[in-house]
Amino acid sequence: MNRPKLSLHLLTTFVLTYMVLAFAWWAIQLWRENDRLFAVSYELLENKHGGPRRGLNVTELMQTAEYQALEQRRQKHKRMILAEGIFFTLCLGFGLYVINRAAKREVTLARQRRNFMLSITHELKSPIAAMRLTLETISKRELQRTQIEKLCANGLRDAARLQTLVEDLLLAARLEDNW
Repeated sequence: MNRPKLSLHLLTTFVLTYMVLAFAWWAIQLWRENDRLFAVSYELLENKHGGPRRGLNVTELMQTAEYQALEQRRQKHKRMILAEGIFFTLCLGFGLYVINRAAKREVTLARQRRNFMLSITHELKSPIAAMRLTLETISKRELQRTQIEKLCANGLRDAARLQTLVEDLLLAARLEDNW
């Protein structure tokens, strides 16, 4: 069963959108709760000063120190909700940026390793095929001594080439381990 691949960019966009919407939803809920708490505290303050129709009028109530403190606390909570929402959204965006960049780097490295392995496989197959052909020719045909010596020299040259390629691969592996 072949499933369609989900692109890294699409997945990142989806996660970022979801998280921003979740932050916005929580910010709205906190904002509403802050307003509800203010309304309840205002009612308590109003009742403390004799109710809406007894004692202080609304303008006088708003000029009291208690109301001013209540309003300041409400504004402080609004600023806090807004600042935390922005901070969390920026942190999320930065985190996703770092993860996305690292994932892209890993995908690029995997692609480069795959291309390297394909190249190495091709390079290793050539001398092996040449040596095999040389050995099959020697074993299946009646050849003169000079022809056998020439084929053996070609086979030795291909074996040396193969040995050089393997040594280069081992050196590359050691260098990669040191990084």
